[in-house]
Amino acid sequence: MRFPATGRMMPWLFRAPGGTRRLQSDFALIVDGLDAARTATTLGIGIGQAGQEGTAALFASGGS
Repeated sequence: MRFPATGRMMPWLFRAPGGTRRLQSDFALIVDGLDAARTATTLGIGIGQAGQEGTAALFASGGS
């Protein structure tokens, strides 16, 4: 995902032993909004990362 104000790529952050790990890579699909990212991932276009608060209802409903 890109930051809308700057166009810069938002890194993926992962909790790991010893601290947070950052992934900054080349991606085939880049979006600038959470709705677009959620739609792409639920359609099986790829993988995505989002906060629990933005996805809890989606998982509870079975992903539809």
